[in-house]
Amino acid sequence: MRKTFFAMRRLMQPATLRIAVPAGLIVALLCVPYVLVRSVHPELRTLRLVFLFPVTVLLAQISVAWTPLSGGSERFLRPLGLPSWGCLILVGLGLAVGKELCLRPLLLRLAADWPSPASWGMLLVWLPWVALFQPLVFVAGCYAFAARLLHWRAAAPAAVVLAYQAVHVWQFGGGTPAWAVVLLVLLSGVYGLALALSYRRFGFAGPAVIVLVCQWRHAVLLLSS
Repeated sequence: MRKTFFAMRRLMQPATLRIAVPAGLIVALLCVPYVLVRSVHPELRTLRLVFLFPVTVLLAQISVAWTPLSGGSERFLRPLGLPSWGCLILVGLGLAVGKELCLRPLLLRLAADWPSPASWGMLLVWLPWVALFQPLVFVAGCYAFAARLLHWRAAAPAAVVLAYQAVHVWQFGGGTPAWAVVLLVLLSGVYGLALALSYRRFGFAGPAVIVLVCQWRHAVLLLSS
């Protein structure tokens, strides 16, 4: 009980709020256009907008306060040198090629209407959601909760991997062939593991940069269309 109290107390410490509140607000603001475009019903749009800001700030607080990153550092936003940026970009390019050659054909085979940006405007709206909000939820959030609850070094990356695997499998329901489920689990697991390890090593910039580079493959598709 006492540990729980101190864990919750850390969420409201000035050092946590100084990083988490601006980071959460920036992510939420950048995601507002996506929510406006993707929400068809006005009531649902309003509900999403109301919850977007507190959810992103809370997730940023949890990520800052509860994530023991490698080397004993708990900095959510780490300063990166040029070699680190180059490493993240190369990983992102490798995963982008892998997703385009392996994962995307599988997704289109399972769902011909699998969503992707159909215009440059939609791509710019899409990027903050997939490169900032989703890593905040599925990487930073899952990593922090697992690290806080389980106190086992391998548990946090495993939680991120399981989150990405569960999301991909859940999106296709119960009628998915067994071979497709196995491929989805393997491919999404590799992707989730890369994001988890980059978060451990580089902080939030790791998965954010990798996903951003991955998503710019849609720009190549738009140029070629």
